[in-house]
Amino acid sequence: MTKKYVTNKYDHYFLIDVASFDITMARNCKQHESMAAMYGYVCASGELSPDEVEGMEIVIEQAKKEITISTHGRCIPIKLSVNQTLEDLVANYQV
Repeated sequence: MTKKYVTNKYDHYFLIDVASFDITMARNCKQHESMAAMYGYVCASGELSPDEVEGMEIVIEQAKKEITISTHGRCIPIKLSVNQTLEDLVANYQV
């Protein structure tokens, strides 16, 4: 699988390891070339230091048929609603 490094309009940042994820369908999201580039973008946009952002990304990955989301050590399966896509979830994710 190809990992994608993505930030959304709410300044959340993701490592996405789901082959079917299509960044062109994730409105108001930006894809970065690498984890380092994503960290740099997050640091610059939020006036944060690398120590404050490294390792704090939200991880979305697929193992067999199940897609999970991991936030700060907690991993749960993603249950999308009937009309919801993974791209919608990422684009609109906020705490």
